[in-house]
Amino acid sequence: MLALLKFFIWFLLGLWALYLFGAFYYDMQLGMPAGISVIIFLTGLVTILFVLKRRYRILTFITVCSIVTVAWSTIKPSNDRNWEPDKAILSYAEFDGDLVNIHDMRDAYYPEARKYELEYVDRTYDLSKIVGMDLYNCYWTSDLIAHPMLSWRFEDGKAFTISIENRNTTKKGYSVLGGFFKQYELIYIVSTDRDAVHRRTIYDPEDRIYMYMLDVTPREAREALVDYLNRVNELYDKPAWYNTLLNNCTTTIQVHLVATQDFPMPWNWGILFPGLYCKSIYDHGGMVSDLPYEELAERGLRNKAANRIGRADDFWKQIRMDVPGFESYNINKADSSISFLNNSTKH
Repeated sequence: MLALLKFFIWFLLGLWALYLFGAFYYDMQLGMPAGISVIIFLTGLVTILFVLKRRYRILTFITVCSIVTVAWSTIKPSNDRNWEPDKAILSYAEFDGDLVNIHDMRDAYYPEARKYELEYVDRTYDLSKIVGMDLYNCYWTSDLIAHPMLSWRFEDGKAFTISIENRNTTKKGYSVLGGFFKQYELIYIVSTDRDAVHRRTIYDPEDRIYMYMLDVTPREAREALVDYLNRVNELYDKPAWYNTLLNNCTTTIQVHLVATQDFPMPWNWGILFPGLYCKSIYDHGGMVSDLPYEELAERGLRNKAANRIGRADDFWKQIRMDVPGFESYNINKADSSISFLNNSTKH
């Protein structure tokens, strides 16, 4: 039993040290090449394990790791870096009763792959006119890897999307491993639907983007949106770190949904793999349509439709026209005022 306990303790200490190797490599290079800083740290740990007397090893090991952890914790996120141009400007929202004014909403134009022309607009939305909330999910490479985004539509012919992403600088591309450390700040990109979709169909033409209608009431959609926009404002004033596991595009969506409504999607393994997120929502009754999931996904694929529609002013509507569940849009619009009054059951 004692041997098992010692093994467990050293196993946890090993995981701690392994994470600190990554912290040294990505975040704490101490003005030297990443590999050299890691070697120095590794040399120190090896010295502790093989040079010190046995009775001093664990205490010294924990002390060194604790000092490094404290030093690493002092690295703070910032809104003042040399950002990639399409992530340089943060949106923010001003509430005035039912109205919300969103400043610096991105509406970029994507003429061809890997090119964009930035444009930002200010838009006003009436929260009392929310009709529903929809989910985009964009896949690349593996079917386990995807990027979900929520979009809100209004009965007065408006819609927009919020995408939770890593905010990287001009010197850093995206690294999944780097995302476990302090390499990227968190950003909520508030954009028009055509920006959010064309970013995945024109700028990244190899991606596949799907749309699904979520089974939520207008009240639930409003609560989720207000929670999102409050977070947008928080990040405008106080930056936070993005994290590949704990604070990413999928887990953060789930936090908002669980915090604001009785959403049918519980915490499960599907949340850790964004490519499985839509299927998990479907399995728990969170989508409007009761079609088989494979057919729902096939009809929800938006690439061809998005590129055909182009930058039409009613892009938000055309992109949804043949998505299962959108045919009930007019019914939802007529029932929306009732839903706000009595928080009726899901449509």
